[in-house]
Amino acid sequence: MGAQYDETTVSNDITREQLPVAFEVIVEERAYECGHGGYTGTFAECEGLLIHDKTFPSTKDARAYIDGEWDETAQEFTEAACQKWGPAIAVKVDSADFTGWYIGACCSS
Repeated sequence: MGAQYDETTVSNDITREQLPVAFEVIVEERAYECGHGGYTGTFAECEGLLIHDKTFPSTKDARAYIDGEWDETAQEFTEAACQKWGPAIAVKVDSADFTGWYIGACCSS
């Protein structure tokens, strides 16, 4: 089986302490929409949520940190912070377009 990247943003109105509860609601919505079969490619396959103490200038940079990215200089992919069957990862984004939480995960599909 493969893996699929799932992502979402959460308003800055949600505090760090409230984020795990907000994430559980997102997981329930994904499970309802996509099923409970174990290979939905959504947050429903994650083992919880880890909050990293990092802030990024854009959601693109946040995704590159969580999912890994191509390093042109080294000609290789950087190591992803997330792992299939592992937890989703949340980081802060502070940009002109969006300020809040960015959550991403590599989900079994």
